Amino acid sequence: MNRIHITALGLLLLPGLANCNGKDSHAPQNTSQIGGSFELQKGEPGEKGQAGDKGIAGDKGPAGDKGATGDKGETPAELTAVRPINEDTITPRPGGFDVQLQNDVLEVRAVASNAFRVHFLPDGVATSATRVIDPSIKFDVPYEVKSLPGKGADLIAGQNTARWIPRTSTIEILNGAKKVLMSLKTEDLKNRDVIVRHDPEDTLYGVNSDGAEERSENLYRDRAQDLKAGRQGHAGAPFVWSTAGYGVLVDTMGSRKSTVNLANKRYIDFTRNSKPDVDAYLMVGTPFEIFGAMAKISGRTPLFPKWAMGFTNSQWGADDAWNDKRNGSGQLQGMTEPKFRNIIKGYRERNIPIDAFTFDLDWTYWGGMDSSGTKVPNAQFQWNTERFPGMGPNRPQNADDNMRLFAEQQGIKLTAILKPRVAVDSEEGNFLKQNDYWMPTAPIFKDYFTSTQMRHVDFAKPAVRSWYFGQLKNVFDGGIKGWWNDEADSSEATDEGNETEGLDMQRGLYDGQRAISNERVWSINRNFYLGAQRHAHGLWSGDIDNGFESMALQRQRMLSAINAGAQQWTMDGGGFRNGKGTLPGGGTGYEDYARWVQFAAFTPIFRVHGDNAVQRQPWYYSEGEAPAVAAIQLRYKLIPYIYSYEHQRRKNGVGLVRPLLFDWPNDENVRNHVDSWMFGEWLMVSPVVQQGQKDKWIYYPEGKWIDWRWGAIHEGGKGEKYGLNNGWTDLPLFIRQGAIIPMQPDMQYVGEKPLTQLDIEVYPDTKRTSFEYYNDDGKTYDYENGVYFSQLFSAQKSDNKVEFETAAAEGRYKPETEYYLVKIYGSTASAVSVNGQSATSLGTLDALKHAAGPGWAAGNETAPSTREGLKDPVTYIRIKAGEKQNVVLTTR
Repeated sequence: MNRIHITALGLLLLPGLANCNGKDSHAPQNTSQIGGSFELQKGEPGEKGQAGDKGIAGDKGPAGDKGATGDKGETPAELTAVRPINEDTITPRPGGFDVQLQNDVLEVRAVASNAFRVHFLPDGVATSATRVIDPSIKFDVPYEVKSLPGKGADLIAGQNTARWIPRTSTIEILNGAKKVLMSLKTEDLKNRDVIVRHDPEDTLYGVNSDGAEERSENLYRDRAQDLKAGRQGHAGAPFVWSTAGYGVLVDTMGSRKSTVNLANKRYIDFTRNSKPDVDAYLMVGTPFEIFGAMAKISGRTPLFPKWAMGFTNSQWGADDAWNDKRNGSGQLQGMTEPKFRNIIKGYRERNIPIDAFTFDLDWTYWGGMDSSGTKVPNAQFQWNTERFPGMGPNRPQNADDNMRLFAEQQGIKLTAILKPRVAVDSEEGNFLKQNDYWMPTAPIFKDYFTSTQMRHVDFAKPAVRSWYFGQLKNVFDGGIKGWWNDEADSSEATDEGNETEGLDMQRGLYDGQRAISNERVWSINRNFYLGAQRHAHGLWSGDIDNGFESMALQRQRMLSAINAGAQQWTMDGGGFRNGKGTLPGGGTGYEDYARWVQFAAFTPIFRVHGDNAVQRQPWYYSEGEAPAVAAIQLRYKLIPYIYSYEHQRRKNGVGLVRPLLFDWPNDENVRNHVDSWMFGEWLMVSPVVQQGQKDKWIYYPEGKWIDWRWGAIHEGGKGEKYGLNNGWTDLPLFIRQGAIIPMQPDMQYVGEKPLTQLDIEVYPDTKRTSFEYYNDDGKTYDYENGVYFSQLFSAQKSDNKVEFETAAAEGRYKPETEYYLVKIYGSTASAVSVNGQSATSLGTLDALKHAAGPGWAAGNETAPSTREGLKDPVTYIRIKAGEKQNVVLTTR
């Protein structure tokens, strides 16, 4: 068997694959290629587009690799053609090989150690990638190409193989055990279909998440699925994956007519693909490995600001409903500056943590006029200073007269709603008309909040995106810290412009803000299509009903969205529309509210919101206030743990929340499980979503689970009835054995006080477990240049010993943390050593906390002190933060 091993050096040395002696890098030469060779018909490389868009796909460069492909613009894509020299040939290329199929070409490339690209080029012609694919993707993984009998070939990356079988014109994907997981036929690719054959017993996930206007079903996918961005909380992705160990990502834009047909259990069928040159990425591995590969291919998520890990109150109207006109008494209706100040003071006076406040339409001159009916230029892109005089220009530099300073002093970040439409009869509307900036087939319609005629703008155009953010620059400079992009799914366009509107709108805001500021971008949006995650794009589930039934549905919607790649998910805690709650008239009841907030505290983005004039502050909900506030306070204690997963999502493709099937893909009991989910690697939460529930059946996956509140241990691999005997304060939350959980003291907002001591709660297991603690400034993109802090914590126990280690720290950020207070549960130490030296016993925890340096103490406590359960034996060790340390407990 002829064996070809291709490395970066080999590419420079192989004749025909590198530019040798001044010859074209793909000119026919006497080489060790399998079969014949190709000659590349070069095209001109694309230029970088406005607002950061990549240009048209580059030609094959000096090293023979295909240049990064850019996002599809509003003009037709240029084409790059590969001209065949001989038919029936397999030619090594950088990253893999090409197969000549008469006039067509099949490109097979290694993308990652567990991912392959299969790209079919009709007549050898390639078009630009869609928005789904990261323009900066690099095919930089080590690989081998091996010839097979019968002119076949294997492309090997890591332990996985893409195999070309010419007899059946098939590509097979094999895992490390040489099991064929899936296969594709070129005849389907030629018809613009991606039909993946697989084992009919495999369970499939991904593709989409149902929105507020759709009926949620199962987590798994077993029928024809809509492939679209959709409306009202819908998530879409040309991405199907299986717990059997594989995934498929197709580079195609969805539409109102597109589907992925999974009704036949033997096939994953992507039809009506948007590109003539069908382009599929085939991945192998665990759910974590699949999502890691998907993040490399479609793009990683930038970090949200650290304040976004906390609690946000979104508000439309206040005390009375918003209206753009004054009432009969001449008073402004809805939210005003005095009402905003009172709400924030209400949180602070009651010691309820909060980090952000989101304004609905009240913040601007929505409809284009002030309350007297006078037109206001640039109306929807500026603060309504009738309502919020403290946000006007040239305000005094004191908090009483300057609302921005007031918010900053209170630790509050101001965020605001945006809409994708503009008043037609306005200065902005005239400008849009003159420059052909309206969405082409979107109609003019009467705005349903006012009588103003409006139309959606065409965010697919880079110039429109640039113009739109330019209109907002002043409010960004004036203190707006985040964007709530509403209704970018409602243009009623007769073409597919509606499908990309939400993604493109936020892309414009992201590119615009990053062009002028190092401050991190935050947004929530009403729909999602894969690729949007590159632009700091959070998804919220739309204008959902209140009530327990709607609350329960949000579990499936969240987990399905995460399965489709929309990991920065949120909902309107409390429900948006009243009418189905437990209060007379359908308002959100006290129990409802407590349960909504407990649920929301364990979602990626923690918010409450309600319809016009509906208050969602905790103190409006009587006995529901205390359990809601407890959930908010717990969220804040967990911020160091939560923020570490913000980093993990960017690094590895899996974030804070995930279905149980990620960690236990072979457990049939979690195949369609939405009652519980993982909150990071070490916590499992199972919120109560039924009114008056007295007990709840909870399934515990493999392992041991420790009740967060009561300390009881539950053996995994079975379900049990869990008693809810303490009213609405009972929140089923469990610690996975082996957990390492960094925590912080009570704070009213992120960064309120310096975190000089980090508490680390450890529940050691007999196998070694780890946690990567991450920190940075929480505000800027300096982490992209190495200004971050990362340190691995590890723990393991044996019969009479527990070992805890902190590895050498990475990154150039220097946190303010001076000490770690390590709390090791389940063990009472008789002696402790740090780095081989005996540590000083200080007797009590109080003495340890007030000591000038390191030491240790033993005792019993409810872990942590907010819990009410059994007293657990615990050993406390105080060590220097940020250093490589080895702690050994000799246990009694």
